[in-house]
Amino acid sequence: MASIASPQPALVQTLAQAAQAWQQGRFEHVVALLEPWDCGPRMHPQVLQLMGLARMRLGQLELAEDCQRRLVETAPSDVGAWINLANTQAALGRTPQALDSLAQALALDPRQPAVYFNRGNVLMQQGDHAAACDSFRRAGELAPDRPDPFCNQALALNALARHDEALRVLQNVVARHPGLAVSWNLLGMTWHKLKEADQNALECYQRAVQCDPGL
Repeated sequence: MASIASPQPALVQTLAQAAQAWQQGRFEHVVALLEPWDCGPRMHPQVLQLMGLARMRLGQLELAEDCQRRLVETAPSDVGAWINLANTQAALGRTPQALDSLAQALALDPRQPAVYFNRGNVLMQQGDHAAACDSFRRAGELAPDRPDPFCNQALALNALARHDEALRVLQNVVARHPGLAVSWNLLGMTWHKLKEADQNALECYQRAVQCDPGL
């Protein structure tokens, strides 16, 4: 791949303004700033990246996918770009294409936990809970300090009616992250699926509310 030229000074200034607007949640302003620079098939990757993410936040999924597709063509070794493309494809219901994009990301970096995590989400969307469970488990192995792969693994296990296994996974999560409301809530839901566990479920729901009163 040919090297990508450094952005010209005017574009540098625009990208800084767009990044600030992104941080402020002003996604329409991000698009307005960058649209004049989106004028060819080989745009600077930062333009395509920010445009794609902003359009996704605005619900402009087809346009977001177009930006992200051009980004992976411009920067095919960018793992994050493949993940973003996959997430947009999944949001459009194009799960086979999303899995293909994540396969590209895995080929680039087979030890990237975010790829396995997002692959698990797409497989859940497809209803392949067993494969999703394996992906979330692998994400957890690669990022053991993050609770989200384990929470999603428990969701997949519950979908497979493997409630005892989900219970063990979530008990480990709340032991390591006692202030995480979502894990207590999931633990309560899992206890509720088991016979004669209503009191345990209630205690977990109470802990979840203590962690996040707005839950």
